[in-house]
Amino acid sequence: MPDRKKRIEIRLNEGEFKKVEDLARIKGRPIAQILREALDTLYEKVSAQERKKAVEDLAALSVKLPSWEKIEEEIEGLHED
Repeated sequence: MPDRKKRIEIRLNEGEFKKVEDLARIKGRPIAQILREALDTLYEKVSAQERKKAVEDLAALSVKLPSWEKIEEEIEGLHED
């Protein structure tokens, strides 16, 4: 099935429009494609920053765990039936 696209309307001031128009001309792509690529890039950057923060938050947690021997005993106890 083809990728269904949704239509949106945005309003740009002259400076914003000139920037996107220049990029489109330089890259030889339609303005819509330039805007889609910019959206994808921003989304990936934000997602990467959020993932990095989540890892940092997890690494900062102080969790007291039992010894590995105790964990193994508990696991073995679950399998004894």
